[in-house]
Amino acid sequence: MPRGVDDWRLAVDIVSEFTESRGLGPIALDHELAGPDDRLEQFGDGEADDHWQWTGTAYGTSQWISIALTDVSKDESGDAAEERRDHGWPPQSIAISYGATTLPEGDRATFERRLALFAGLDVPTAITSD
Repeated sequence: MPRGVDDWRLAVDIVSEFTESRGLGPIALDHELAGPDDRLEQFGDGEADDHWQWTGTAYGTSQWISIALTDVSKDESGDAAEERRDHGWPPQSIAISYGATTLPEGDRATFERRLALFAGLDVPTAITSD
């Protein structure tokens, strides 16, 4: 498991290299985008080296890849460790998520107009990928 800011930066760089090669931008880290007050509230100490988690996302036109690097031993309050334990999540991890928008924002009005034809019909039972 990568430890420390140098390893985390390397992980972000590796994922960014992939995202950029696929037409998305580089990973933009949330703590680097946040203002000082937001950074303190969301991430704890103002110094990125001391954060117990880094999160960020690379965006394309209709898709994105997000990364979360976590090490709860850096959270002095113990809250992060407790929350992760309660959910059965590992205390140190790298999580990578992918998402895609199936309906571009510019097509939303047309979609809603066409969807109105189906108003009042029975909706099928939802399913999940779990």
